Amino acid sequence: MKRCLFILLALLLLIGCSAPTDSTVQMQLPFDFYYRTVKTDFNSENGLICPQTWDLGSTQLPSLTELFALYMQGPEGTDLILPIPKDAKLTAVTRRQGLVEFHFSEEYLTASGIELSIADACLAKTAFQLENVIRVRILVEGSGSEPLRDTTLEKNDIVLFDDGNVSDRRDVTLYFADSAGRYLLADRRTPPPSEDDRLPHYIVEQLIAGPQTAGMYPTLPEGTALLDLNVEDGICAVDFNGDFFTNRPTTERGEQLALLSVVNSLCTLDEIDQVQFYIEGKRLSNYTYLDIFSPFHADSSAVGPIRAELNEFDGTLFLPSPDDLRLHSLCARIRLTGNQSRADALIRTLLTSPSQNGLINPFITDTASASITVRQGICSVDFPEDPFPGDDPELKAAAIRAIIATLAEQPGITYVRITVQDVLVNSEGLRPMRAWFCSDS
Repeated sequence: MKRCLFILLALLLLIGCSAPTDSTVQMQLPFDFYYRTVKTDFNSENGLICPQTWDLGSTQLPSLTELFALYMQGPEGTDLILPIPKDAKLTAVTRRQGLVEFHFSEEYLTASGIELSIADACLAKTAFQLENVIRVRILVEGSGSEPLRDTTLEKNDIVLFDDGNVSDRRDVTLYFADSAGRYLLADRRTPPPSEDDRLPHYIVEQLIAGPQTAGMYPTLPEGTALLDLNVEDGICAVDFNGDFFTNRPTTERGEQLALLSVVNSLCTLDEIDQVQFYIEGKRLSNYTYLDIFSPFHADSSAVGPIRAELNEFDGTLFLPSPDDLRLHSLCARIRLTGNQSRADALIRTLLTSPSQNGLINPFITDTASASITVRQGICSVDFPEDPFPGDDPELKAAAIRAIIATLAEQPGITYVRITVQDVLVNSEGLRPMRAWFCSDS
């Protein structure tokens, strides 16, 4: 008890001096921390994962960050051990409605498969004691913008751990829209054994049925039904009924979320790399605005949420379609690194965006980053090397428009001036024009 209070007070002082803390958590006292048992006994209720009670007494309730910093100190005694791999750092823990998210450094993945599952279960069982928490998400951060691992657990997912058993069930990940209709959110489910041989069908049918989690919203048009599905050479051909097209979304983002919810969900299966859309047996060439005749790839940039604690922000990119070169908007979860400004990060992401899913990257490969300054509403972008294709004036114009449209979305920027080695290149205009875009939405 004294050790607990001492550590908690030390953490309060340390965290209070370094960064603002999150709000206090509502929980029942005394509170249990779940740890790994040193000796494994599969015939015992607590033979694999065992609680250790931390009675915080009458002290002020800790914040979420403080609570799990205390958890990371490890258990008292010698019968239990901290299940988190050595050197793994808990970089952030946040709560949003009924979801608690843990963010770990990449050392979390040094554990073996069973030990990793045990660590997940210990964290989840501890977090589920907090008031109204129904899901726990554990992310492992890498050097790139996407997590190396993203796992979501509900209470039913870890029942078997109480019995000391480890399950090899094959979970699937479904993607539904967030409340703002800008990003997809991951929802993990465990199919019944009867679905093991038809997981692609199960995934699409579950997307049609809609989300079961608060804060998630359906993406597919009303009346959509799956007529047929087959997988060959990594391409999944999905044949929908006519309502999938007739009731299609009327906005760019709605269209993207509808298509990518199917693509991203199916491409989590090892046997699927791309998705081809059909309507009543006929290959679909266009949806609302996008050309979808070619197969679609999964797009991780469409997956949220925005994690401000990891220096991410919500941006909008613009890329042209290959047929008429008009611009399409794309929501982008972008992370700031080093001393980057938002404008720097947006342009770096735009220049390196892949040509896929009905859109093209109009820039020269391996374009050097630009020098960007913003002053009195004018954003000046100077490239040390020419990033624009010189042999195609229309494609060059589309590339210039993409930069202007992307930067003009940022607060405080009205005009965009683009130069290559101090020579002005956007003589067409310094601000976006309506005719550049595929829609007015």
